[in-house]
Amino acid sequence: MTTPIQPEAAASAAAVASPLVPPPLPDAPAAPPAIPTTRVTDTEAIQATLGRYRAAFSGLDANAASAIWPAVDQRALGRAFDRLEQQSLTFTSCTIDVRGIRALATCLGTADYVPKVGSKTARTDSRRWTFNLQRVDERWLIDTVDSR
Repeated sequence: MTTPIQPEAAASAAAVASPLVPPPLPDAPAAPPAIPTTRVTDTEAIQATLGRYRAAFSGLDANAASAIWPAVDQRALGRAFDRLEQQSLTFTSCTIDVRGIRALATCLGTADYVPKVGSKTARTDSRRWTFNLQRVDERWLIDTVDSR
């Protein structure tokens, strides 16, 4: 006479009778995001350097300017800043061309400033800045700046 096997017993019997089979692997995690190209990373680093330039000039801080523009005559820049009550630089657009360890950035924008001597009226000048930059030890530094 045969005895019906309960479902739990059937599963238990199958587990004993069959070799151990590892459980299925969980789904693999999604691929990590693509690593940015060097050019994108360089462009972002150059934009950060240009931001520090704007901050230094807006803060009338010759020391901060020389940290990203080592060739600047810090004393002369400090004297120029001493003639200003305040200043603010705004870049409305910048183009950046990276070529290995060198780059050229051209920015259009305005310089708003108030002189200490003479008319205290705020002035706004439209300007074009041309920056020659060089990558040194993973940092982008300014070699030269031409502002017109």
